[in-house]
Amino acid sequence: MSTKPRIIVSQVHYQVRSDVISGVRLFPDKESKLFFQKELTRLLKACGYKCLSWSFSDDHYHLIIKTSDVPISGFMRTLNSVYAKYLNKKLKRKGRVFAKRISSAIIDDKVALKEVIRHVHLNPVRNGFCSISELDRCEESGHSAVIKRCLNKFQDIKGILNLFGNCNQIFLYQNYIKADLTHCIHYNNIIDRLRKANRIGQHFLSKEIGIIGEACFTSSIILKDNHRREIKNLNKILTIPLNVLHQEISHFLNMNMNDLFKRGNKSMKSYLRTLFASIGVAHLDYSLADLAEYLKVTDSAVSRMVSRGCGLAKSFLH
Repeated sequence: MSTKPRIIVSQVHYQVRSDVISGVRLFPDKESKLFFQKELTRLLKACGYKCLSWSFSDDHYHLIIKTSDVPISGFMRTLNSVYAKYLNKKLKRKGRVFAKRISSAIIDDKVALKEVIRHVHLNPVRNGFCSISELDRCEESGHSAVIKRCLNKFQDIKGILNLFGNCNQIFLYQNYIKADLTHCIHYNNIIDRLRKANRIGQHFLSKEIGIIGEACFTSSIILKDNHRREIKNLNKILTIPLNVLHQEISHFLNMNMNDLFKRGNKSMKSYLRTLFASIGVAHLDYSLADLAEYLKVTDSAVSRMVSRGCGLAKSFLH
């Protein structure tokens, strides 16, 4: 039976969860956590993403991310790959670090986003890291950063506070987070749907299970994802090899084909590489790894190219 299909849509909020395998601690020390946060910060900037909410536990982490035109699958694969290599080297071990594939859900910012942010920021309380009264000082979720406005470089604190009007934002946010949820039917319903979407190893054929929001929002997301899949399937039929794409872009820019492999930050060579990567990933559905292998660079370098070049790619294709 098929696993739940991954829905890939740009410019939406995703809640993502990633679990480590049994016997591995996600962050064995403070240094490991700082490395992960640094890599997350770099990738968010490279891909044009924003992280609204996060929480860390011994065996998993949660993120709420606003995406750009860069597919979230490549972003998460790069983040986990870089951290897994770091952790294996640190612990002098080999093999997998993360269990199965990343689970995800798309969140309607008009209906469910605040509830899911609350759920993620309360994760340390549910896991016993702190009490609700100690949450303001706990560094295992993004809540304390919102209260103090300055604890990390990767969290879009303004994006969260803007969900709480124009006045007394922190006061309203804090009261919202710490409200009694025992009989909050709306919260419980949304979190129940979120947990179903995040359940590792689930077997659902329905796309709706991975979308948390009202019916009109769900329908619009499914239409966008179906359109992307139609283009992807067409590209499989009319596959454009990377060497042909390389030739066409070089000809279009009146450049030598070897220029694609010459690095430079402020030149036409950089423009060529950026355009090549953007079209390959965002429009022809090549993976970051495919482009990285062809260009002889890292996955994260391709992510930065794609982030810079999505607008350029649209201009070239039209």
